Amino acid sequence: MPSRLRGEVVQVLVDGEEVRVFHRGCEVALHHLQPPGGASIEDDHYPTPAPTGVRPLRPRHPAEIRFLELGEPAERYLRAAAAAGAPRLLQQLERVLELERSHGREAVRAALSRTVEFGRFGHQDVGAILLAGGAAPPAHLERAQPLVLSGLPEVPKRGLESYRWSA
Repeated sequence: MPSRLRGEVVQVLVDGEEVRVFHRGCEVALHHLQPPGGASIEDDHYPTPAPTGVRPLRPRHPAEIRFLELGEPAERYLRAAAAAGAPRLLQQLERVLELERSHGREAVRAALSRTVEFGRFGHQDVGAILLAGGAAPPAHLERAQPLVLSGLPEVPKRGLESYRWSA
């Protein structure tokens, strides 16, 4: 929600795959519908500008240093895994480095890129992608069309509901 509407009454309409937010009859926000636990964030809704730039990584452990020698895919993996709260990350990095010895540097780099696309950060996920080779499915599949069955009652669409937004 735009921060200027804190404490105001807004109306929320779920319209297909979109969530529309209205204040006094005017649309003030539009977001894509998210799965449970998901979030849709608009930097424009905050009173301060979004931070710019990316802080450099400061590896301290020898395994982190060796892991980051794998290059850009390793840095993206490490940033995404840390942001996702991956458990026992240091042990995961050490095990991925073991996979490099058996599968080779380029294969591990490619697998790290795939794990970031899939949002999976365990060493088992990297290993599974390595074992699948090129047989892993694409990370982004097209959305399936709903199955229409004639003779069944229609599910009612969600209507306009009012909520008081407070931070």
